[in-house]
Amino acid sequence: MKSFLLASLLSPLLTYAASPANPFSNYFLIGFADNGPLIRSVTTVLVLPPIDQNQTGFLKVYPELATAFDKGGSVTGTGIALLDDRNPCPNNLQDWCVGARLVFGDAQNSGDYAPAPVGSKLGVSITYDPPSKKHNIAVTVNGKLVSSLPPTSPDNLEVGRAIGFRTQIECQLDPCGTVNKHEYLDTRVVLDKKDMSFGDTAVGNKAKATWKTPDGGLTWTADKIVVEAHTYA
Repeated sequence: MKSFLLASLLSPLLTYAASPANPFSNYFLIGFADNGPLIRSVTTVLVLPPIDQNQTGFLKVYPELATAFDKGGSVTGTGIALLDDRNPCPNNLQDWCVGARLVFGDAQNSGDYAPAPVGSKLGVSITYDPPSKKHNIAVTVNGKLVSSLPPTSPDNLEVGRAIGFRTQIECQLDPCGTVNKHEYLDTRVVLDKKDMSFGDTAVGNKAKATWKTPDGGLTWTADKIVVEAHTYA
């Protein structure tokens, strides 16, 4: 389905709200090197953190594969906190609203959205499919499939090949309050070809992880990515 996210930005309800000066905060990334390797797949598990009870804006927390196209392709499984009638899930501060999502230029398409209680394990699997030149996206909550964008979906788009993986915290509309400390577990990035220098590209902004490769640079794993709390002023 077409994502509600783009439509929400055009809503007359937003006359009272605005994006913060710095919408993105703490993150961890790996890849994004000039002439670096392409990423074939990524899997990770985000443990959904508590939601600030003062959060009344539009907050997103998500892992992301980013592509090399000029339009800035992004393939994600996203957790959303949004408390008004634009929320595709029931409005409350106990559940995140999660779904598979794809962004390319002005297009923001998604699979189904489902509520996921705080503390749930949000599993995200993204795999490049060479025949279709698209990515297969699957999102689970505590092991149960809740959202997907398969290559056969009309809402799935060719966004190019991924060159980097990162975690994101994004305050799309104020006020977002405090985003609590959170963790990504069992993250696994598989490249198209072996590259022993891939681990050297890892960068954390108030986030940390230790990467290792069991097969000489083709597969890179991090048992835990820890992202520190951030408060939007």
